[in-house]
Amino acid sequence: GKARYSKQFKQKLLELVPLTPAHQYVFYIDMDVMVGKPVFNFLLEAIKQAKAKRAGISLFREGTGENGQADHAHKIDQVLHQVAGKVNAEYFPQSKKLPEKAQTEVLKKGVSIFHGGMFLVSRSNASRKCLNRWGAWYDSGEDRDQPSLSSAILSGSCKMSLLPFREHFGQPTGENIGTYWTFNHFTRTSRMKGYDAAGWRPVAGQKLLGLSPEVSQIWWKLKSPLCPV
Repeated sequence: GKARYSKQFKQKLLELVPLTPAHQYVFYIDMDVMVGKPVFNFLLEAIKQAKAKRAGISLFREGTGENGQADHAHKIDQVLHQVAGKVNAEYFPQSKKLPEKAQTEVLKKGVSIFHGGMFLVSRSNASRKCLNRWGAWYDSGEDRDQPSLSSAILSGSCKMSLLPFREHFGQPTGENIGTYWTFNHFTRTSRMKGYDAAGWRPVAGQKLLGLSPEVSQIWWKLKSPLCPV
C-alpha cells in the first residue's frame, strides 16, 4: 500500500536530500510529529553523543511505557532474554553482535525496540551502511520497517546512540493533554483519530492543534487543500 511504499524513503534519506559538504548531519522527523519546544540544544547534544559513540544512527527508544508510549518492555525483554540471555538496561549489549536467532525472533515477532519516526544520521559510511541494512525490509516483503531497524542494530550493522528521551519525546494521549515535549508524536492511526479516549478528538483539536471550537468538532474529517488524497 501507499504507507508501506512511502516508508522506504526514510532509508534513502541521504540519497534524496540535496546535501552539500556543509551539511554533515540530517535529522529526520515523521510528518505527524509536532515540535513543541526549541530544538537547538537538543540537536547539539544529539550530535555530541553521536560523535562520541561514532554512531551511524541516533534513535529514541520505543515501547517504554513513559510519556504516553505503550509499555512493550516485557515483550522486548522476553524476546531478547529468550535468545540472548541477560541484557543490559538498553536491552542489548552494544559491544557485540547478538546471535542470528535473536535477529530472526525480533523480525518474526514484530518487536520494535527503537522508534523509526525520528532519527539522526550523518554523511558517514557508518550511517549509509546502517540505512542500507534497515532498508532491506522493503524487498523482503515485510509490512513494517521498525522491526527491521531493531534487527539491523542487533546484528551489528548499525552502531547507534540513544537520543535523550524523557524531556524530549512523547506521544499525546487523552491522559496527558496539555503536556508538551520537544517532539510530540501523533501516530497516524489510533492517537490521531482519537481512539485512546472518548471525546479525545475535539479536545485534541482545541488544546493541542489550536483550532476553533467549530473546526475542532470535525477536523479529522477535513481534507488538506495541499493533499489531493
